[in-house]
Amino acid sequence: MLVLPSLRDRKTGWEELFGMTIIEAFACGLPAIASRSVGPSEIVSDGIDGFLFDQGNQQDFESCIMKAASDRRKIRSMGTSAREKVMGNYDLPVVAAKWEELIGRLHA
Repeated sequence: MLVLPSLRDRKTGWEELFGMTIIEAFACGLPAIASRSVGPSEIVSDGIDGFLFDQGNQQDFESCIMKAASDRRKIRSMGTSAREKVMGNYDLPVVAAKWEELIGRLHA
């Protein structure tokens, strides 16, 4: 599992906007435990290919860790779902086709 406990920066308001490390973990068949930030919330389907927890909530974080540690079969299934998500949405040919479509619409 990948664990990505990002926190919003209180001074600047910055938070994890995409989470490339999640995509990389998913590509390797690893589910993720990530804080509910803008990016991870868009990528991780809670309970399907990883777990999301509320930023700064220690109990919620620990609960996700315990769920992951208690069911190896579920974690393997989540890893398979994570890999399928990457291949269907973030694989280079898929992303290239999306860019080509967007650029084509802009120039039409």
